[in-house]
Amino acid sequence: MAFYRDFFETSSLKSALRALNRESPGVRYYRTTAEQFFYDVWSSYKKDQCTEKETKNRIKRIYRKLKAQSPSNFQSIGYIKRQFLGQEREFFEKYRDTYFMCDIDKGNQSRFAVTYEIAEENASR
Repeated sequence: MAFYRDFFETSSLKSALRALNRESPGVRYYRTTAEQFFYDVWSSYKKDQCTEKETKNRIKRIYRKLKAQSPSNFQSIGYIKRQFLGQEREFFEKYRDTYFMCDIDKGNQSRFAVTYEIAEENASR
């Protein structure tokens, strides 16, 4: 409520964001673009979920799940790891296209020119 009340009274996005932050202790709201927000989320994902330890844990969980589903016909952990790591770009593109609703409006692919290369560059900073 604070955001809209302040925004309609002042017509200032900056002032409205300050009001929102005052009303939301422990949370920081800021002005950003949809593209930058997506890049920020990707960077956080890479930092938190793609450490060597987390990757190893995820691959072990996948391995155990596959083994439980088909005890006589499952792949090695090494194979699963190569598949998992080799599909990162494909997963990135799937998440990007979902976030920017490219399936609903094909024009969004050119409107939001978010690339894996730029996402990886941002994540490595």
